[in-house]
Parts: sequence; structure tokens; C-alpha cells
Amino acid sequence: MRTEGKLERVEGTVFAGCDDEWDGFSSLSEYNDFTYVWLKECKRVLKKNGSFWVVGSMQCIYTVGSIMQELGFWFINDVIWHKKNPTPNFKGTRLNNSHETLIWATKDKYSKYTFNYKMVGLHLHMTAKNLIILIFTVGQLCFWAVNVKR
Repeated sequence: MRTEGKLERVEGTVFAGCDDEWDGFSSLSEYNDFTYVWLKECKRVLKKNGSFWVVGSMQCIYTVGSIMQELGFWFINDVIWHKKNPTPNFKGTRLNNSHETLIWATKDKYSKYTFNYKMVGLHLHMTAKNLIILIFTVGQLCFWAVNVKR
């Protein structure tokens, strides 16, 4: 995460972030090179008709997605994973980053991936404020999207 100094959540707890050695890059170029290498390896080991998911926040998902496209991966979907305890909006100078983006991709556009539609629990909820909330679950993961009814 691209931050400096001590970060505290609204309720006062300290946000530690990640300062592990593997997550320390001296430049964006170094991060791009690292990402290119691991994604190229993913493509090498992924079966012809296999698919995989990559998850990331705003600090990395656009870079990852761009490199995936450069390597020829085919995007099936992007999915929003809403975080119930996101990184706080420390200074109040922008909106809160309360989601992560998942990219579901195949080796190329000719891959015949498997999607078990019946395994996905899909729920549509109407609220009193004319919001449509679409919730779907895959195993223990829950994803949702919100739209204002027109």
C-alpha cells in the first residue's frame, strides 16, 4: 500500500498495512517487472481451458489488469468484493476505498472454461430507498452490487 507514517482507523485502531519484504518495491517499474514475471508463469502453468482469479485494490489492480492484457489473458468478468472493514479515510480528502476488484480470466479467448451457474447463490433485494442490491455467493465468499432503481 502506498502510504507513509502511522495510520489510524476512525475508531482509533492502528492500520498496519503490509510491510513484508516481498511487498517492498523501489519503483513502479520494479513492481511491473515482478508482476509480469508471476503472471507469465501463471499463463505457462494454466491449463488450456482453465481459468483463474486475481484480486487487488486500487493500488495495483489496474497495473495487474494491463499486464494480463499484454500477456493475452482473456477477461471473463470483473467482480467487486465489498469490504466491511476497509482502510480508513484518514484525512477526509477523498472517498473511502471500500472494495477490491477481482479479475476472472482465462489463458485466451478460445478457452472453454467452466462456470457452475447453479453453484452461485443469487439474491435480488429491493430496499425502501429504491436501491436494487444484487448479492451472490460462491462458497463462503459474498459479492454484491448496488444500483439505484430508475
